[in-house]
Amino acid sequence: MPHDDATLRQETEQQHEQDIFMLNDTDSDINSPTIVSLPSATEPRSFGTSTKSRIVTWLIRSALLACVIAGGYFAWANPTIRSYFVSEKSDNTEYLLRKATRGLFRITVVERGQLDSMKNVTMVNQVQGSTTIISIVPEGTSVKKGDIVCVLDSSKLIDKQKSQKNNIATAKANLITASSNVKIQKVKNESDFAAANLKLDLAELDLKKYEEGEFLQQENESKGTVTVAQLSLTKAKESYEFTKRLAKKGYKTQIEVEADRIGVTEAQIKLDSAKEKLRLLQKYTYQRTVKELKEKARDAKSNIARLKLSGAASLAQYESTFESRQLNYEVELADMKRVK
Repeated sequence: MPHDDATLRQETEQQHEQDIFMLNDTDSDINSPTIVSLPSATEPRSFGTSTKSRIVTWLIRSALLACVIAGGYFAWANPTIRSYFVSEKSDNTEYLLRKATRGLFRITVVERGQLDSMKNVTMVNQVQGSTTIISIVPEGTSVKKGDIVCVLDSSKLIDKQKSQKNNIATAKANLITASSNVKIQKVKNESDFAAANLKLDLAELDLKKYEEGEFLQQENESKGTVTVAQLSLTKAKESYEFTKRLAKKGYKTQIEVEADRIGVTEAQIKLDSAKEKLRLLQKYTYQRTVKELKEKARDAKSNIARLKLSGAASLAQYESTFESRQLNYEVELADMKRVK
């Protein structure tokens, strides 16, 4: 029995080495190996101790191997199955040949859905009010920049454009008038202000001229008149006294004496009148004239202030009117652009 166990173990190891891969060489037309999976050497095996069990095992293995070989043969004999492994050549095969060139590689995909442009352009009617569409290109038409895609009824717009031209002309005329008024008012303010300043200067000069010139001249003239009258009175008195002495001696008549007396009276009256004129000049005429001239100068100053305020107010009003009409003109121009 020890000898039989050793012999059986050796045969088993040899059989295991032969069972790893088995090539089916029975048919020379088969180009691919047939792989047969056999039990692994690591799997537990039940080794019988009798020769009968070993024979049964070999028979089973031989039957399995025969089945595998027969199946491979019949599979290779079937053209349909063999076509999966080997492509048979046919003399009737036709090939579509074409020279390779550079070009577009077009791929067409059929798909249901809605087609939209990658870059859309929205057209908006910028004309004020409602209008009627006369014509429009069909949907899906290919257009490019500059093509007419829609035509609107422009009859009302043409009438409105004519009316708008009249509005623009009126607004422009009003704007020019307002601009001229602003310029005129500026010149008027400058002229009035210059005239008022001149009037003030003249008033101040009149006051200074009277105080330092005219009054002194009038006063000197009055004083001179008084002096002359005083001398005339003195002379008249001397003549009257001399005539009286001559009359006592009989050289002058009483009429001549009376005439000299009247001459003294007249000289006295002239002296009194000259003195009164000098007094009035110094006490009343001078003060009144000075006050009048000073008031005139003050009025000239006040007039300058009034002219500044009134001129500025008038200029502001004209400038406001100009801005309003300028805005109106710009609005009319904008409306004209929308109508075009």
